[in-house]
Amino acid sequence: MKPIRICLAIDSYSQETLERSVPSIEMARRMTSDESIHLVHIRYPLVNNMDEIGQVGDMSWLGSRERLILLKQHFKESDEEKARHSEGKIAEFCEKRFGEDFQPRIEVVAAVGQSADKIIAHAESIDADMIFVASESLKGFSKIMLGSTAERLVKKSQIPVAVFPKLSS
Repeated sequence: MKPIRICLAIDSYSQETLERSVPSIEMARRMTSDESIHLVHIRYPLVNNMDEIGQVGDMSWLGSRERLILLKQHFKESDEEKARHSEGKIAEFCEKRFGEDFQPRIEVVAAVGQSADKIIAHAESIDADMIFVASESLKGFSKIMLGSTAERLVKKSQIPVAVFPKLSS
């Protein structure tokens, strides 16, 4: 029988959030005999849709076109740098919390973009059998504006999604 390959979405690299993720990591560990669990952290871009700014008419408040290009490059590099930093922090936490010999091995990936789309793309790239995600339980204006990554995963993914409530620390 083929082992279950799990992609587990982590929404932050803060110590508190990572500690709350431990039960999900342990659950994934119990459910798989695969060689690794993939932890995925997606950072939302600092400036989203920068390409569209040039299409909105008067850009005099931004300055020159060259300045816009430099700003776009700066934010892209900053986002990618922060994603690498996140990846390192999550890997460091896992090594300290679970040890180097933790089986299955934990592989950490961080990227920049729309959370649900990037999580699904990574899960598909590793041929995951299941996606684990914690539910934020957003309400009111936050839910309308931000939506829910867990909800979007359930609606968009062809891979089964297990949604866990966030546990308080």
